[in-house]
Amino acid sequence: SASTNNVTPIWNSDLRQLQEEIHNLKQEYEN
Repeated sequence: SASTNNVTPIWNSDLRQLQEEIHNLKQEYEN
């Protein structure tokens, strides 16, 4: 379980970055 605990924060940060990029792309598309 220690390995998954180390990987989880990285996954969360990557997912957050992807969500921000998608949000920016949507704004550009709408504008």
